[in-house]
Amino acid sequence: MAYFKLISLLAIIAVFHITSAQETQPPQTVDVTSATFRSCFRSCPTINNYNPVCGSDGVTYDNIQKLQCAQRCGQNVQSVRIGSCSLS
Repeated sequence: MAYFKLISLLAIIAVFHITSAQETQPPQTVDVTSATFRSCFRSCPTINNYNPVCGSDGVTYDNIQKLQCAQRCGQNVQSVRIGSCSLS
């Protein structure tokens, strides 16, 4: 009986998770020069390693964690490739 309840609970959690993921809206692009964005980006915990990542916004981020911080702070950006955005 306990096994059945556990399986039922896991099924409900899985359905809830899938439904929630489908309802998530993509982040809106924000003004990256705004004080709010800059404060959020500066306070975002990241590592200091330099492993450049090119973002879809044309910005070279120091590493994937910095790009993820930009996303969390409202920037609609995706990773385009590993490395600098400039090809020179």
